[in-house]
Amino acid sequence: MLRELSEANWELALANESLQRTSALRAELMEIAAHDLKNPLQAIVGFSYLIAESKSIEEIKELNKVIYRNSERMFNIIADLLERNTAEEQAQHLERSLVNLSALVEQTVAQFEPQAKLKGQTLIAEIEPDCYAQVNSALIKSVLENLISNAIKYSHESSRIWIEVCKKDTPDTSSSQSAEGTGKWIRIAVKDEGQGLSEEDMKHLFGRFQRLSAVPTGGESSTGLGLYITRQIVKRHGGRIWAESEGKGKGAAFFIELPASSEDVQSKAGVS
Repeated sequence: MLRELSEANWELALANESLQRTSALRAELMEIAAHDLKNPLQAIVGFSYLIAESKSIEEIKELNKVIYRNSERMFNIIADLLERNTAEEQAQHLERSLVNLSALVEQTVAQFEPQAKLKGQTLIAEIEPDCYAQVNSALIKSVLENLISNAIKYSHESSRIWIEVCKKDTPDTSSSQSAEGTGKWIRIAVKDEGQGLSEEDMKHLFGRFQRLSAVPTGGESSTGLGLYITRQIVKRHGGRIWAESEGKGKGAAFFIELPASSEDVQSKAGVS
């Protein structure tokens, strides 16, 4: 009886902790939504007033363009907040399957080709085939999307972005063993020739709602949530994420390492 009560109390404590995390997240989402949506909303209100007062067709057309841009900015902010909220909640309850990360990265790179071309950027994929891991495919894809999107967002026109995938052996120590005990990892890297990272950026890079010194080169918006949630997702998969940069104006590289699946797991799944 005492054991059952103890287990019940433990489960209630876990449930309460989860509810508190969710409540705190939603409060912070509301805070950043109010902050980021205020400026474009003010612009829309102001330019709408000018349209009502204007008698010039050409002026009205120009004002409408500004309203459209700010409306689009608001839409992107809201969509990003909703996506990040979903990703963080999903990360609390992982459902994994055997995933070919090589193929997943290839698909994600192809997805961003049109966006890169709009800025005259070149995506260079160097992908070792058949890199398998037990992961939540949707969440890891959101991680890839965030890193590639950031590289495009903070890189100048006509620059290059490298996306690399490879298998990696790690030293035989307890701290470096993968979750499946194989001692092997899958490393994914996204490297750019963008604005780089300052020493101050590096200190707060993966914090929630952190704003970096770099500014999007195409006027894109950012909520400051992406890298924080990316780190949470990678950690929940038993992996690690870090960044390297030689400083401002010298580009940046982001690395992810995820535990590789064992050959036994791949064999049972019918992967040769």
